Amino acid sequence: MLQCVQLYSILWWRQNRVQKLEQTSRHQNHARFTLIEMLVVISIIAALATMIGSAVFHAKESGEKALCLSNLRQVGLMHLQYADNNQGTFCPAWDETFCQWDSDNRYQEGGFLSRSVREAGDANNTEVFSCPAAKRKFQKKEYAPKFAGYGYNYMLSFASHKDFPPAYRWVKTGKVKRPGKVVIAADAAVMWSADEVGPTSFLNQPSSGTGGYVDFRHLEQANAVYVDGHCESRDMKKSGGQNEESLGYLSDDDSAYDPFFRQ
Repeated sequence: MLQCVQLYSILWWRQNRVQKLEQTSRHQNHARFTLIEMLVVISIIAALATMIGSAVFHAKESGEKALCLSNLRQVGLMHLQYADNNQGTFCPAWDETFCQWDSDNRYQEGGFLSRSVREAGDANNTEVFSCPAAKRKFQKKEYAPKFAGYGYNYMLSFASHKDFPPAYRWVKTGKVKRPGKVVIAADAAVMWSADEVGPTSFLNQPSSGTGGYVDFRHLEQANAVYVDGHCESRDMKKSGGQNEESLGYLSDDDSAYDPFFRQ
């Protein structure tokens, strides 16, 4: 009888031991499976965050590009209105007092355009002369007025970018040979030094060998308004040869700038 009790006790202990071992194994397997699941979830979240971040970035860039196009369309209409009010002659880029088309010589008040065209309003109280992408790009610059995001085609008012006093020429809208190809204004920037880019109010032609350049800052495109009044986004045709890769020209030659260009 005693031997039977002892045998039963041994069998019970072994059975209980086997059950505990099985439970421990199942618990470990379950914990290991949970860790794998967690890693998978983390990977999925990271991938989704990357996709969402990219989508948000492109949405923001597209929104800035659309607002910029709207601004340039209004800037172009102001230039054409100025010409209508001045016997068809384009607005001067600047004068001997360094008053500019978009601002005064202190970059605090409106320039020729807003002074002469009632519809232009006061440049101090409007964002129409300011590209939203330029504001973000140049926000840390000391010289970055809110109306310094666009460059005006220098060749619409000057025969040369080197003369002072400026060799002003009376360019009339009706004399522009290719109004749908000659730019009035576009996204612009200039190299302040070998490695520093900043805003500018002027566009120079490729043959000038100097800035200001068109700034292709909208997903590698630049917005521009033309003499016929239409606006469009353009790809770079010629690099500015600067350390800032976004700077360049709208054409390989002066055809997009010179109102009297002959091929």
